[in-house]
Amino acid sequence: MTNERRISKLYLMVHPTPRTEEKINVFFPRWESFFEEAARDPKAAVCVLSNSPPRMAELSATIERLFGDRCFLDTRDWTDATKLKYVDHVCRTFGGHGKRCNAYGLWTDRLALMWAEGLKADMASRGFVWSPDELQVCGFGSQWGGCMTKYVSLMSAYLGVAKTPEILPELCRDAGYGLKGEYLEKKLLDRHVWAFLFRTDKGIHFAHFMESLRPVWERPKVVTIAADPKDYHFNVQAANNQAMFYAGDRDPIVFGEGCATFAVMDGYFSPNVTVIAPESEYEAFRAAMFAAQVGDADPHAYQQVTFGSFPHQQQVELGFFH
Repeated sequence: MTNERRISKLYLMVHPTPRTEEKINVFFPRWESFFEEAARDPKAAVCVLSNSPPRMAELSATIERLFGDRCFLDTRDWTDATKLKYVDHVCRTFGGHGKRCNAYGLWTDRLALMWAEGLKADMASRGFVWSPDELQVCGFGSQWGGCMTKYVSLMSAYLGVAKTPEILPELCRDAGYGLKGEYLEKKLLDRHVWAFLFRTDKGIHFAHFMESLRPVWERPKVVTIAADPKDYHFNVQAANNQAMFYAGDRDPIVFGEGCATFAVMDGYFSPNVTVIAPESEYEAFRAAMFAAQVGDADPHAYQQVTFGSFPHQQQVELGFFH
C-alpha cells in the first residue's frame, strides 16, 4: 500500500445544505473555496451526510469533483455485525444511565454507528488505510448544538479516533444557535470539550461549550466557570429542539461559591446552554470562559429541568441579544 492511499484527515460534513437562497449564496462559495484547498492534500478525505434540500445534489457533485474517490457520500453498514455492536451500545447505555436513558440518544446512536461502520467499510473497499491514532476529524455543517454536534462526537468515537475532533464554526451555517452572532474564537478545554466565543450585532458576547468525542454510553459532561448569579444571563434549550425532555422546575444552572456549573452541549442528551455577558468586557469574559473546568454530569440531572432564559439578575429585554 502506497502512502498516497493513507488517510490522515477526515472532513465530516453533516446535513449541510441551507434551506434559504440567502445562506446558499454565502456558504456554497465558502465551502467550495475551502474544499478546493483541502482536496490538494492527498491524505485528506471527506464524508458527507446529506440532508433534504434540493440543492444538496449540487453540493455533493462539487465535493465529488474535488476529492474524487476520497469523497464518501452517505455511507451505510447495517449488517448483522453492526447490529450486534448496536445491541452492545444499548446495553452499556442502560447500564450507565439507568431507567431514564434517553431514547432520542439511542435513536441517534444507531445512525451514527451505521454511518461510521459504513465509512470504514467504504474506505477499505477503495484501498485506503488509516490509523485511529493518527486520524484528525474536522467537523462542520448545520444544526449547531444538534445534528452537527452529535454526529461528529459519536461517529468519531466509533471510528476509534484518539485525537480530539476539531469543530470548524466558520464553516457552520448556524454557528452560535440559538442566538445570532459573529464567531470570534475557540479554545480546546480538557476531555474533548470546546469553548466558543461569539458577539451579537449589538456587541453582546456569548459562549458555548461543546462535546466533540464521546460514545453514547459514557456520562455526559459539565463545565464549571467562575461566576456569581449576577454576572451572566443563561439561555437553555432542549438539544436539537427535541421535546423529549421532561420540562420541570429544576434550574439547569447550579451555583456554588463563586462558580456556576452547567451542561456541555452534545446534541442529543444534555440541554444546550448559552452563557451571555451583557456587561462584561471581552477580555474578562474570554478569560473566564477559557478557564472553564470540565467534569462528569449526573445522567439524571437533565430530567425535569426548566428551559428558557435565566437572567439571574434583572429581567432582559426580548430584543436585547439579537
